[in-house]
Amino acid sequence: MVAIPVAAYLPEVLLLAGALIVFLLDTLKLRRLEVMGGIASGVTALSLRFVVADLGFAPLAALRFLPASAVNQPLSASGLFGFTSLGLIFQGVFLTTGLLVSLASLSRDSHERGAAIFFGLLLIATLGMMLVAMATDLIFLLLAVEVTSISTYLMVGYTRRD
Repeated sequence: MVAIPVAAYLPEVLLLAGALIVFLLDTLKLRRLEVMGGIASGVTALSLRFVVADLGFAPLAALRFLPASAVNQPLSASGLFGFTSLGLIFQGVFLTTGLLVSLASLSRDSHERGAAIFFGLLLIATLGMMLVAMATDLIFLLLAVEVTSISTYLMVGYTRRD
């Protein structure tokens, strides 16, 4: 069994840090749409770059943090999550979708209220979807689905003018 380095979880950590930075900037009254959208798009694009590198894409091989021998390993009895090639593909799909949504959301008025909450919830929903792609345990899968669904419900029910 190959030990997985902590840096292999960098895409998930980047998404969480990006969401926390967006919420922190909202509390500091920096609510420009361009700043929030730039942070969300940048963090998502950087995470996508690392996931594509972990898939073994040759031009990005220098950015690979997950050893090739750690992908598709047999699951241990106590493992909550694992790295499979199908899971990495789905992580790439989820990150691409999150990147496209964050870029499409930049077309709003730059002084419109609620941009920070929208982009923060978008990053958390993307993080939840990435955790779903990594899940190997039923309880962890249900928790990851709940992270995704709660943040998505909040995004749907939240009006930017409130």
